[in-house]
Parts: sequence; C-alpha cells; structure tokens
Amino acid sequence: MIALSAARFGIPVIMVAGDNVLQGQIKEELPNAEYAVVKRATTRALAELIPQAQVQVAIERAAKAAIEKLRSFTPYQVAEAYRFEIGYQNVRQADLAGTIPGTTRLDSLTLGFTSKTFPEGYNLSIRMTGVAGMDRLRWLPRVVARQSNGKAVMREYLDLLVTNWLEPEKLPKPKAAPVKKRRFWGDT
Repeated sequence: MIALSAARFGIPVIMVAGDNVLQGQIKEELPNAEYAVVKRATTRALAELIPQAQVQVAIERAAKAAIEKLRSFTPYQVAEAYRFEIGYQNVRQADLAGTIPGTTRLDSLTLGFTSKTFPEGYNLSIRMTGVAGMDRLRWLPRVVARQSNGKAVMREYLDLLVTNWLEPEKLPKPKAAPVKKRRFWGDT
C-alpha cells in the first residue's frame, strides 16, 4: 500500500523493514528494494524479536545498500484500476463487510471490488474493515453477563437503546471529557 501511495507522487520504495514473511512478499512486487529483517514471524499474531543491536545493523546495512543503488529504482507501476480482495476471519465478518455497496463475495471469507484509484479503494477497504469489526461486539454481552451487576448493566443498556430509538431527545447528555493539549511533531 505504501508503494502504491508513494508511486502516485513518483517516489520509489527503496527499502523495507519487517518480518521474514514480508521479506518474501516484498520480493514479488519490489524485487530491487533492499530489506531488513527486524523480527521472525512464528504465527499470524506472534513474532520472535531480534535483538535491537542486530536490527539496527540490518536496517543500516539495507539503507546503505539502497542508497548506493538509488539511481536504479523506479516508482511502483500505478494501475488504471485497482483490484482489492479482502479476507476475513469468519463468515460473520464477511457478511457484515458485504453490506457495503460495490463489494462482491468471492468465497465464504473473501470479498472483492475494483476501484478507479488506490485511495478510493483503500478508503472503501477501511469502511469494510470497520463494519466487519462490529462482529467483535458479540463478545461484550457475554462478558457483561458474567459480572455481578451484569443484569443491571444490560438492562440499562437496553433501556438506552429503546430510548435512542423512540425518544432520542431524552437520552442523557454525555459528560465532556477534559481537553488535554495534544503534542504533535513540531508543536511547542
């Protein structure tokens, strides 16, 4: 995604750092890019960390090699249209994401669509992922029910849902959170 985004501005990807699995994936699309392995994937959600000193050496080595052959890089080829295929963890997530107009079910867990521009497709994929994420809410009532005051909490929640549906003007106003100054790069 970064390669596509950078290519819109004529910027090539010259170096990537990530896990050992990404290294093989990068070679398919960016064969000239230098790579630094910074961790070793053991599962989809777990990685073995490499000592920081070794990682720093690997990144420095890859960056130096990329700079030495800088003139050989070209931006990633920007297509006229983009085909997205997104796989989900379960059928419920895919069902939810499939409610977004313009998507097509490819199999029980995968949806696809084509967009004219990469940002348009990326934004649609973010919407799909957000809707699919509602699947995780199914766990909340189970957790609440196990609490000593779970029935009272669920009753209050259902009362608010009904009020929101029938008389939204009667909903309690949320308390304003104290405003903290956020610091951004360059903000003093």
